[in-house]
Amino acid sequence: MCQNTIKYYSIQADMVSSKLDVKKNPEVKFWQKDSFRNCIIFIVYAFIFTLLLSSKHFFFRSIIDENNVARRDIIAEKTIEVTDTFKTEQRKKELVQKLDPIMRPAEDMFIINDFDNTISYLYQIKSSDLPYNDKFAKIVSTIDLADSSREEFLATFFLNANDDTINPIVNKAKHVLKKILATGISDKDVNESNLNVLISRNIDKDITRNQFRIISTLIEQVILPNMLLDEEATDKARKSVADSVVPIKVVFEKGDKIIAQGERVNKVKKDALLKAGYSIIQINAKGVTGIFAIFLIGIFAIYNYLKLFELQYLNKKHISLITILSLILIFVAVILPPDWSVFILPIPAFVILLSVFTNPRTSFFITVILTVLISSALWLSAARLSVFIIVALFTSIYTSKINFTKRFQLIKIGFEISIVMILCILSMYLLQLCLTDMATKWFLPDIVFGFVNCVFSGIIALGMMPVLENMTGIITPYGLSELCDANQPLLKRLQFEAPGTFSHSTMLSTLAETAAEAIGANAVLARVGALYHDIGKLKRPLFFIENQNYFGIENPHCKLNPRLSKMVIISHVKDGLDIANEYNIPDVIKDFIAQHHGTTLASYFYTQALKQEGTENVVQEQFRYPGPRPKTKETAILMIADTVESASRTLKEYSQEELERMINKLIVEKLNDGQLSECPLSMKDLKAIAEALGKSLRAAHHQRIKYHDNIIEELENRSKQKVIPDDKVLPENLKKDDKKDEN
Repeated sequence: MCQNTIKYYSIQADMVSSKLDVKKNPEVKFWQKDSFRNCIIFIVYAFIFTLLLSSKHFFFRSIIDENNVARRDIIAEKTIEVTDTFKTEQRKKELVQKLDPIMRPAEDMFIINDFDNTISYLYQIKSSDLPYNDKFAKIVSTIDLADSSREEFLATFFLNANDDTINPIVNKAKHVLKKILATGISDKDVNESNLNVLISRNIDKDITRNQFRIISTLIEQVILPNMLLDEEATDKARKSVADSVVPIKVVFEKGDKIIAQGERVNKVKKDALLKAGYSIIQINAKGVTGIFAIFLIGIFAIYNYLKLFELQYLNKKHISLITILSLILIFVAVILPPDWSVFILPIPAFVILLSVFTNPRTSFFITVILTVLISSALWLSAARLSVFIIVALFTSIYTSKINFTKRFQLIKIGFEISIVMILCILSMYLLQLCLTDMATKWFLPDIVFGFVNCVFSGIIALGMMPVLENMTGIITPYGLSELCDANQPLLKRLQFEAPGTFSHSTMLSTLAETAAEAIGANAVLARVGALYHDIGKLKRPLFFIENQNYFGIENPHCKLNPRLSKMVIISHVKDGLDIANEYNIPDVIKDFIAQHHGTTLASYFYTQALKQEGTENVVQEQFRYPGPRPKTKETAILMIADTVESASRTLKEYSQEELERMINKLIVEKLNDGQLSECPLSMKDLKAIAEALGKSLRAAHHQRIKYHDNIIEELENRSKQKVIPDDKVLPENLKKDDKKDEN
């Protein structure tokens, strides 16, 4: 908690009491109820956000109506070059269609086997015992060709030639067949003229005409197309041809008319209008209503989240802060030029600022809701929305780890989340390229804009922080660190005008910080609150015992009536609030001033009054501080530490047992007196606070080494005997003790 924390239990009490009042007073009108006021606030916020976001499409340089027609003439204010994607794609399709499919030879063992079987069958017929005419007829019937003369010629050759003549020709035919099949043969090649050309290319030059006729007849008998479509090679060739097409450009020179009034807008004109800075998204009343509805839902979700989980931030200051930051982010989204990358939106800076002013968990939730709303209204892709959400998550994680001691840590966060942004954008493009052949012209701009956005997010947060602190009155941990500076005018004044009080406050700040760290409370806030809690004593510093001892004066209360003394002492709370207002001290520090005594009893003056006036004439409530009691862990820690520190000054020994007994006794007294009844401290917290205070007090009041009683006498005796160097005056055992004491 680094801000002005709204008191959880007091808010609940107020809500309960308001409900009871409504029940008691049935005549309360519905418009006077909190629920009705909240609804009105939701509607107003949603209307403002809708009006601002809709202006990007509905008012802000939007020149296209809902019928996709230009509202007016648009003249180019600069030279604009756009790609005619339609004509470019048409050109690619034409070239791809002209490209022949790429074929590859298939396995040809079936054709070779068919050739071998055919030759074997012919030899079988030749060697059979059939008459010549029957053999001739059988061979002719085996060879199935369109030209019967070629069938008869082959039959005559096989029946009349010997094997020594047939075998060389058959081997040549088989060799030629293999060469043709290896080259590949298509459907159009399987005809006599084309086949003869292929055979001529693959046969020896010295072959006779009759041998050529026999070889061509045998090959034509078994030849089949063996070319298959190579889809992979064809696709690569088509892609290569498409990629080689130079995009067709359309140039609008400065002064040229991009579009005329009433003209229907095509893709080229839309791209040109985008580059000219105009909105081309059409949106009507239904679209505006949709934006309004989704914003109303989003605001209601944020309200319920704060109400259920972060009630301390459901106040005017923090709501104003969230509204201001949201309006700034939406305004940047609206004025973002169309030709700029969307990753320049300062969402990381929004997360950092909101994390510092609230906490990282709240910041992340609100950022996710707001990013979804903006993305829906501006029609951003789901991939870009995912990048923003992941970056917001890592930003809130990194912000939660800083300890607010150095402002450079915020700048360091910018560099850390820039790496996350780049990796997310890269992953987004890899995924999209896997799914579609999306153009990557935005890849480099997205990387550059995203990197610059993240790097400068910490710088933006540092620059805006003081402005937002002054506007909202919420103090950040960095503001608290500035208040810790001893050169602050008020602390400087406390140091010189009330040095005893300053010393007490400094000691108390250390105790409160240690105790707050022990229970996980805001240690910086506890430290600063302790430094300023007694500034009211500046008005009458000599009436407080710690300053009387410093200035060496008599206690003025010895001459005053107990009631008057009580008024002087108790008034330092009111005086402190007046001085805090004068020096513009934040409200969260004023809580420490007002609550550090709660409603405790000024027991010393109460006892004095009882002695002087009698029990029947003294009312205890007249001697109590006005309160209120501590509402937060930090103010309760201050009350306990203040009481313990003051009481510890009266102890004669600071042993562990004595300190524990005293601390536990004082805490029990505060509990019994009801001073801790309104703060969220548990018994476990009180135990941890007691242990932390005990350790700190033992460290502050540690015992020092005692020197021998006769040290002076021993030194005088040695000095009479002889003069010796200074470093050898003390005995060795005393030197060691002295060194320990120095340490």
